[in-house]
Amino acid sequence: MIDKRIKLMPGASDSSRIPNWTTSARVNINGSFFCIVRNPGRYYEIRRNWKDKDSVKIVFDMPVRVVHANPHVRENDGHPLLCVGQSWIFGNGSLDSVDHKRV
Repeated sequence: MIDKRIKLMPGASDSSRIPNWTTSARVNINGSFFCIVRNPGRYYEIRRNWKDKDSVKIVFDMPVRVVHANPHVRENDGHPLLCVGQSWIFGNGSLDSVDHKRV
């Protein structure tokens, strides 16, 4: 499992969008665990009285997903596509010649 971490400073907006590509997100406030969010594709709102030095860290789980190519595209037949978060990894079937591309 790979994860992506972001750190926010609370301000005008106290909500963050949880991306569709994650299975869950762990929310920490001021370095302490706050909650786990399991509803990707929606906004998550934190309601509290914020202080000047407060910070929010969100850790998005990024599972590796295998997507099989369209069987009608002969060039891609037998070459799976690996998806990690919002990144796609294209390959020719062997791990030693993977070409990383960002979508």
